[in-house]
Amino acid sequence: MPIRRTFEENLVPCLSPEAALRSDVMREDRCYLEPVDIVLRKHEKTLVAIYRNYSMRNPLMPQKKAKFGIEEWLALLKESKVMSDDLTRREAILAFVWSRMRVPDALTNRFTVETLTQTDFYEAVCRIADFMSVTPIEDLEEIGVSSLTEFYEKIRESDDDEFQERALAGRPSAETLLAPKTQPLASKLELVLPYMFGHLACVFRDGIIPAGNGTPKIDLGQYLTPAQRKTHIKDGKS
Repeated sequence: MPIRRTFEENLVPCLSPEAALRSDVMREDRCYLEPVDIVLRKHEKTLVAIYRNYSMRNPLMPQKKAKFGIEEWLALLKESKVMSDDLTRREAILAFVWSRMRVPDALTNRFTVETLTQTDFYEAVCRIADFMSVTPIEDLEEIGVSSLTEFYEKIRESDDDEFQERALAGRPSAETLLAPKTQPLASKLELVLPYMFGHLACVFRDGIIPAGNGTPKIDLGQYLTPAQRKTHIKDGKS
């Protein structure tokens, strides 16, 4: 057919390789697995509190309807210190877009197209963790730390340039979105989620997400060491 031929010969060759990715591939191969479910359930109360808090930052008026759109998603990633030279706005938007619920008509379902449900949000967080270059827990333990926040603190405090360069080098599995993964997603989530929560503790007053919108208050300071909490959480300011 002429239209299909025009599309395949003129448009497809100009697209980046990532454009050919099916969003279901990551779901089937990496996300919809029991170990991932176990990690998400372990942190579910915190994830729900974060989702609902950010959903009410810019509610739709006049009904004050909760909305978790791209603005709230990017704000969360920036405040949790996930955005970096390796994980840019581009990857953040791709995670958002690939995690959205599909609809038959985008024009009549704009709210669904432009926002993430709570389940979509879980998937988007999983995608972000999978995009990231995460040092395996075995390597962290070798240098005497157990979390990513401690790991990056140790790098900043070190005077060993060679150690810093080696520690900050990106893993080959995170060089591109198409690079083969070398760690289970569950293992990456076990490190990335506390890293995000620990940084968010410095955003909320006294490190606590206040109760409301159907959720109890959550103490995010639990994801920091006592020393980190004392240093970074002071009257709600980092």
